Amino acid sequence: LYFVRPDSFFDSVQELLEECSSFEREVLICVHQGYSTTEAASQLGCSKRKVQSALSRARTKLLHILAQ
Repeated sequence: LYFVRPDSFFDSVQELLEECSSFEREVLICVHQGYSTTEAASQLGCSKRKVQSALSRARTKLLHILAQ
């Protein structure tokens, strides 16, 4: 479990968005808007597995950012 100071939260989010691929950003936007992985896949015209993989990569990137 990571604790992020409020003043560094936005910096962490910005760094994550910079490190993510355009597809990973699209997936994060869909999830933020409340779409399930199945719905996001339909919205983006890809498989559910591709969406799940993109989320996994983005989570890994976020954990590395927060661990700095």
